[in-house]
Amino acid sequence: MKKGGLKKVAIEQLAAQYVCVGYGCTSSMLEYFGKKHDELLLSWKNEVEHWSRREREVECQLQQIHADEDLTNNHTTPDTVLQYSALEEELKQVRQQMHPGYSFTGDNVDIRHHVRQITQSNQNKDHHLYHLVAYKNRVAGHHLPDDKPQANPLAVPLKQFLPSEEDQSTLIEEMALLVTWTWSKYIPSIADYGIHVDQTMHHENMESMKKKTEKVYLGVLDKNEQYGDDMIDIVEYLHAYVPGHSVDTDEQPVKILSGGDYLTFERHKEAQSSKRDGRTPSSRVEGLIPKVEDFHVQAEWQKVIWLHLYSTASCRDIGTLHAARNAINSRNVSSDPAKNFYASSELLDKFTDAYLVAGL
Repeated sequence: MKKGGLKKVAIEQLAAQYVCVGYGCTSSMLEYFGKKHDELLLSWKNEVEHWSRREREVECQLQQIHADEDLTNNHTTPDTVLQYSALEEELKQVRQQMHPGYSFTGDNVDIRHHVRQITQSNQNKDHHLYHLVAYKNRVAGHHLPDDKPQANPLAVPLKQFLPSEEDQSTLIEEMALLVTWTWSKYIPSIADYGIHVDQTMHHENMESMKKKTEKVYLGVLDKNEQYGDDMIDIVEYLHAYVPGHSVDTDEQPVKILSGGDYLTFERHKEAQSSKRDGRTPSSRVEGLIPKVEDFHVQAEWQKVIWLHLYSTASCRDIGTLHAARNAINSRNVSSDPAKNFYASSELLDKFTDAYLVAGL
C-alpha cells in the first residue's frame, strides 16, 4: 500500500482496524528487504575481477615470450612456438568465457513537496535526488582492443563516415520491409501474404538482444548533481562497485561505463577532474568512463517534426498532421509535443501508417 502511494495517516487508520501493520513497522520492513539490494551486482563484480585477473596473467605470459625471443626468428624453438600458440588459444577461450560486464546509468529525481499549511517556518520544499541503476551487458566486447584505437582518426577519410552504397541498399530493403508490415496489417486483401514476409530484421547479435536485460537498482541518493561535492560523493559511491576497486593499492580497476544526460556527463567529468591528485587509481576514480545517454533524443526529434509538419493554421487542409489530429479528435495533442510525448508519438505513428496505406 505504501508503494502504491498510501499516506501515513491512512496506513495508521487501517492499522488500528487490524488491516495492516503500522507505518513504522512498514518502513522497517522495507529497509530490511533492501539490505541486500546490491547482492547480484557484487556477484557480477567478483566474476569480472576473476576473469580479468586471469586475462592479465595470460597476457603477461605472452609478453614475456615476446621479450625473451623473437618469434619471427628461424632459430626459435618449436616448443616456444607451441607454447605461444597455446597461450593465444587460452586467451581466446578466456575472453569467450568472461563475464560480459555491466554499466551504470543515473539521472536526477526532483520532487516538489507541497505543505498543507504554509507558514514562515513551513514552506514548500524542493528535494533534489539522484537515481542509479546497474545494467548487465547483453553483448560483450572483450574481443575489441582497449589499449589503442583501431585507426588514426586523422588518417581516416571522411567518406567512411557517410553511408556507402551497401548501407543505402540495406536501408532501402529494411524500409521496404517496414512498409510491407504496415500493408499486411491494415489491408485485408493482402493480409494473407503477411505470413510469407520475414517478421524480423536479422543482425549478428539478435539472439543476445532478445534476452531481457538484467538490472540492479542501486537506490536513490540524497545528492544534488548540480553541486560539486555531491557529484563527487555520487562518483565515489559508484566506483565502489567497479571491479578492482581498492583505494589502498595501485591495482588498475576495470573500466566501467557510467551514463547520464548531458548535464550529468559534464558534472561527472568535473568530479573526476577534481580527484586527479589522488594517490591510487581508485582514489582518482579512473574505473569510470562517463558517457552521454540519449534520454531525450526522441522528444527532441519530435519537436523538429512538429516544427515542419504541424501547424494550427492547416486545420481545414485535408492530409496535414493537424487536420488528422482534428479528424480523430486527439485533443491531448497540442502544438508542443513535449506536453504529452506519448500522445504525440501515437498520432504520428497513425498518421504515417495512414499515408502508407493510402499511397498503395
